[in-house]
Amino acid sequence: MKIPEINKEDLLIQPINIAQTIPASWYTNKSIFDFEVTHLINANWQYAGHLSQIPNIGDYFLFEISGKPILVVKSDDRHTAS
Repeated sequence: MKIPEINKEDLLIQPINIAQTIPASWYTNKSIFDFEVTHLINANWQYAGHLSQIPNIGDYFLFEISGKPILVVKSDDRHTAS
């Protein structure tokens, strides 16, 4: 994946009285989005939900991350392979 062009000046740490947010274009740039999905979201653990959402064996919930659907199911741990 091609790394998007980033002006290194945009990344300099500045004193708070002159600091700025990232450029507005970063919020809508597809290259930046694809880079973040690949190198931040898909490369790290993501919170899916809380155990309280699936208290009983067989309970499940669905969620989506990076456009991929995920199914989380509470299993019977007594039958989990070791």
